[in-house]
Amino acid sequence: MKRFLTIFAGLGIVVLLFGALGCAGQSKPELSRGKRWVRSHPFTTMALTLVPRTVDANEYHDVKLSSVLVWKPKPQILDRTVAKQMPWHLHVYPHKDGLTEELKTRLIDIHERYPGQLGWLVWDEPKRSQMAIAAKTMQWLRETYPNKLIYSNAYPAGCFCRALLRTAGPPGWLSV
Repeated sequence: MKRFLTIFAGLGIVVLLFGALGCAGQSKPELSRGKRWVRSHPFTTMALTLVPRTVDANEYHDVKLSSVLVWKPKPQILDRTVAKQMPWHLHVYPHKDGLTEELKTRLIDIHERYPGQLGWLVWDEPKRSQMAIAAKTMQWLRETYPNKLIYSNAYPAGCFCRALLRTAGPPGWLSV
C-alpha cells in the first residue's frame, strides 16, 4: 500500500509539473484597446450634458467627476468643458442616414476644435435594425482615431429578452 501511495504521489507531481510547464509557455492574448482602457479606468463618473444653460464644468470638476459626456455637440457645452480642461466623450447619433460625409466632416471638426476628447459613445441603445449603421460608424471612428475609446451600448430600449439580440440580423451586421 505504501508503494502504491508513493507511485500515486509521484505521478501526481509529474502531472502538475507538466501542467505548469505547459501553461507557462502559453501567453494570454493581448486585450483590445477598449478592454485595456476600461481596466485602467475602473471607476469612471461622467456628467451627461444636454442643455447648455445647465452646464457647470466648475461643479463637475469640484465634485471630482472624471469626464463629461457631451450628449449634443453644442459649442456652449464644449467651450465650458474645454475651458475647465475636463476630459470629455461625445455622443454620436448617425440617424437613419448613417455615416454620411457631412457627419464625418462634423466629427473631425469637433475633434480638432475642442481638445481633451477621450472617445465617442455611438448611438445610445440602437435597435437591432440600427446596429449595422452604428457598427459602420464605430469602424470609421476606430480607423480615424485609433487611440480614442469608441463604444456603444447594444441593449435596445424595451428589450427584455437578450435572446432577441442573438437572432440572425442583416448580412454583416456584426462582422465589423
